[in-house]
Amino acid sequence: MLPLLVYAQDAEDFYITGTVSGYVGKKDNSATAHLVRIYNGETITESSVLNNGVFKFKGSLPEPMIADISLSHPGDHQDFHGDSKRFYLEKGHIQFIAEDSIKHASVSGSPLSSGMYAYQELVDSVRTAYNQFNDLRYSRRSDSLFQAQVVKPTLAKLEVSLDSLRKLFITDNPESLYSLDVIKELVGNSLFDKYRNTLTNEQIEAIKGLFDSLSEEVQHSERGQKTLDGIKGLSGGMVGEKVIHFTGKGLEGENVDTRKLVGKVYLIDFWGSWCPSCRESHPHLKELYNAYKDKGFEIVAVAKEHGNEEKQIKLWREAVEKDGISWIQVLNSTAGTDVVTAFGVVAFPTKILIDRDGTILLRVTDDHERTLDAKLIELFTPAH
Repeated sequence: MLPLLVYAQDAEDFYITGTVSGYVGKKDNSATAHLVRIYNGETITESSVLNNGVFKFKGSLPEPMIADISLSHPGDHQDFHGDSKRFYLEKGHIQFIAEDSIKHASVSGSPLSSGMYAYQELVDSVRTAYNQFNDLRYSRRSDSLFQAQVVKPTLAKLEVSLDSLRKLFITDNPESLYSLDVIKELVGNSLFDKYRNTLTNEQIEAIKGLFDSLSEEVQHSERGQKTLDGIKGLSGGMVGEKVIHFTGKGLEGENVDTRKLVGKVYLIDFWGSWCPSCRESHPHLKELYNAYKDKGFEIVAVAKEHGNEEKQIKLWREAVEKDGISWIQVLNSTAGTDVVTAFGVVAFPTKILIDRDGTILLRVTDDHERTLDAKLIELFTPAH
């Protein structure tokens, strides 16, 4: 169990009470409730032994965040350790009312949680089908005919259905802060679904229109302003646009300035030590780098890490060393600007290819179809 974090002075107080009225709550050998959340890359766990079927938690937090309440009872025949309920931890008094299962508890006092549950109920059946076909996308990835005739068109149709439901929830819930989360989900899936690698200016305007349809209170909230900043950053990394130049410190403290790469073809690779897909892409990136570096190709890796600065630097350095990647490295938190936000990156890994004149040529994530390979062959193969 990690010690509680000491938050800044502007942190907000929360108070949680839970009542378990059934068999577990009444046992003499009391059950234990666990509150788990992640902040700045650190897992924070608190426990509360039930007293007459009641558990309590209180504390402070800098902003609303996803958390889990779970119930365990080591002395029981049933395993309650996996019995958990996801919710939004936020300012105020949040109440859980359950019989024996926290998973099926009612939750009050958390507007964000209420919005999340309503949204989940709306999209549940479509999302379940999407996840099933997405699993087939990986488990049967070697079957190219099945992928082309079944998986790809089905996922595309289900994604359209999900997008429609997301938009419906946003327009029907202008007063809900959770509509901001759905906008982020809409942006993420639109930008980074493998079948739709970029957003058009019209799509960005449509997303801005959804944001504008929310109540002024939601728009001007801290979460609302962060969402608006993310929407404004979407056009920063679009295919056909000029690249946004940035500076930072390299792995050995050297100055990095992408303006010095004008005249070269280069790739900006957004990754993190915590991201399995990012790390798995490194061996093939090494192959591409070795094949084209002498022809004027460079890679600039921008790492997004969690935790305090010291921890971020440690995780970043260890991952670079372990993966043996030798190209230019920048840590996002120590760069001259927030590069991740500037390029509208909401999914990892994201790879953005820049032409010699600074034009963005390609933007991909989880590039299973090797579109980056094809583009590099096109750029570096002499014309006959």
